[in-house]
Amino acid sequence: MINAIFWDFGGVIVNDNMHPAFEDVGVPYDAQIKAAWRDHRLGKIDQKTFYERAFAETAYAHLRPRVEQHAEELLELHPNGALPIIKQLQGRYTQGVISNHAREWGRIIVQKFNLEALLDPIVISAEVGMDKTDPEIFRYALEKANVAAEKSLFVDNTEYCLETAAQVGMRGILFRGRESLVRELRAYGIETRQSP
Repeated sequence: MINAIFWDFGGVIVNDNMHPAFEDVGVPYDAQIKAAWRDHRLGKIDQKTFYERAFAETAYAHLRPRVEQHAEELLELHPNGALPIIKQLQGRYTQGVISNHAREWGRIIVQKFNLEALLDPIVISAEVGMDKTDPEIFRYALEKANVAAEKSLFVDNTEYCLETAAQVGMRGILFRGRESLVRELRAYGIETRQSP
């Protein structure tokens, strides 16, 4: 029986903002940007340093202001995201967040959508110095929530994160939209008002 559900931010509750922030304005999301993002989401560098490293010695430095603006614009609720389901399940299950995100953007998401009222714990990779490639972030979240892995479910839009969660005994759902989420939750005995 599931008694705790953990959710990802980007691609599940809110839009993914990192990759599209660059690609949408014509900046290839290359190895240099990926390396800077990894350090940023692990809390090793701040937002200013992230952008400096992402644009260092590139032909795209003139696009930095547009990328920064677009990254913030993209921090909106996912149009087919999980927030309505999270609200329906409030009070019936322990619900938290495990997210690979930068400290600054993670806290903007929490405040902008009042997520502290719905989700506890909120584990943001940059705040704990580990990300979802490391099973320890899942153990940390489980301990903070005081729940057993085998009674916990993790909802994420990336398979590798679900695979890492499975290493500690958590079950997982690959998020592909609200309709499929409702079906997959039902398979775990979790009913929502959207269940037919």
